[in-house]
Amino acid sequence: MNRLSFSRTQILILVSVWLTFLISFVMRLSWASLMPIVNEALSFTPQMGTAYLSAFYMGYAIMVLPGGILADRIGYRYTILFSLFAMAIITALMSTIDNYTYGWVLRFLLGIVSGPVQASCLSAIGDYFGPNQRGAAVGIFMSCTSLGLTTVNLYAPYVATNYGWQNAFLLTAVLPILVFILSYFTVRKPSAEILAQREAEGECCVCSYRGKNFFKGKLCYMF
Repeated sequence: MNRLSFSRTQILILVSVWLTFLISFVMRLSWASLMPIVNEALSFTPQMGTAYLSAFYMGYAIMVLPGGILADRIGYRYTILFSLFAMAIITALMSTIDNYTYGWVLRFLLGIVSGPVQASCLSAIGDYFGPNQRGAAVGIFMSCTSLGLTTVNLYAPYVATNYGWQNAFLLTAVLPILVFILSYFTVRKPSAEILAQREAEGECCVCSYRGKNFFKGKLCYMF
């Protein structure tokens, strides 16, 4: 099968997880885009502003492994939906920060709720795409990583400059809600029939790999 010959369901899943992962990057990079404006408004030092970046990645690093385990336990649908909803709430609360500690805690929590996203999205790809499609699907999925900062910079500095940094955070918080609505209807565990088909495809690939190794072994023995 052609690697890019995806079904309608596969395309919907891929679009949903691509947008989910993109939004997780937009959330983490929103502060970097708005930091100079907020630092000036709240009289933060450059060191205080950059500490917010570290706060996110501390929370993210803590939650990556537990987030993947949680996706296995309760299902990637629930971890994706929870992460999107929580990212929206926390980013909206960023519009209310009035002191350094409060903002630091919010950024740390944003990292925590973003931790399960990548593992959950990759689990969905594993369920919906066969062995001969996953490489292309993952490649498309990962393409969003370079677009996060570009997406933020398209609107956040302009909104912050003209309408206030608080409104920039509120607008950013709307994005995961939109993806939440899409994912609610598209990201589901596939049917038992599809899962059985994926398992059979995986077994065929293993058998093919073993057959090639056996043939290579015979050639080595002959020569």
